[in-house]
Amino acid sequence: MTAVAIACLSVLMGAPSVAPTQSIRVADKFPTVGQKTVITLGVPADSITVIYQPDAPVARKVTLQTQGRLQVDWTPAKAGVVSIRAGSASKDVSVKFNGTPVGGVLMLLLAGLVLFGGIALCMALVFKAGPPPKE
Repeated sequence: MTAVAIACLSVLMGAPSVAPTQSIRVADKFPTVGQKTVITLGVPADSITVIYQPDAPVARKVTLQTQGRLQVDWTPAKAGVVSIRAGSASKDVSVKFNGTPVGGVLMLLLAGLVLFGGIALCMALVFKAGPPPKE
């Protein structure tokens, strides 16, 4: 068989295309704030756009220049949902905090204090009133 016949047969039989596709991969499944990770592209692109909190009024865009490279180092600056876009490809990634957020722990403690403090206050008022009067 000639090469042309083999190529025709592979197209007719539904063989996968060998042409590179636009894709984005991130080295870490869940990148961490302040720690460098690598973004890998399937085909070269001029730049990579990183959008922190996409589709939100406070969304912030950062552009990374690729200079024709397929791998670019990226250090996430903010925790939360991040959309990475290059050409027609897009990938959403969840960026983790680099530790336990102090504000979250304080909010949890405050909520517990309000909840259990309110219950204790209600119980004290109920038992302080004494039994209902007898008729």
